[in-house]
Amino acid sequence: NTGTSDGGQGVYPPGTVLVFGGSPGSSADYGVVRFTAPSNGNYTINVGVTNYLNGPSSGDTDFHIRVNGAAYLSNALPTTVATNFSLTTNLLAGGTIDFATGRGADNSLFGSGLKIGSVITLNSLGGPSYQLSKQYPISANPSNGWTLGYKSATNASLVPYTNSFSSGD
Repeated sequence: NTGTSDGGQGVYPPGTVLVFGGSPGSSADYGVVRFTAPSNGNYTINVGVTNYLNGPSSGDTDFHIRVNGAAYLSNALPTTVATNFSLTTNLLAGGTIDFATGRGADNSLFGSGLKIGSVITLNSLGGPSYQLSKQYPISANPSNGWTLGYKSATNASLVPYTNSFSSGD
């Protein structure tokens, strides 16, 4: 079933993944989704993000991509903006791609958060694809190559969430 929030400004079909930065003053400045490569190879990363609200409650946010800890992208996103990114990179087994979401230029959590969709494909004959919306670690973290957590800065160490998740079913 599709979920809604904020008087219908938030619409969340099954498989929607939401990522938020933490409250100001907390160590969870950035909400992070991490992919860890299971094997050596050339990977194509496709990611799309949009604000989790579509209406007057939507706030600004920031979005970052780091590959093996190195900054690849850092974007300030105004309200109600949807954007897509694509890159191809070589990763060794255990290499990481982090998608981080912050509170935006106003440093306010109100209205700041992203719906994120990502497909990562190993570019070899018959190489597998890793789709966040289908492999989101609800019952275990990490799971299926994906880890959910937070960082105090985009270049800080990832702190995985340790509490259990529920699909709401």
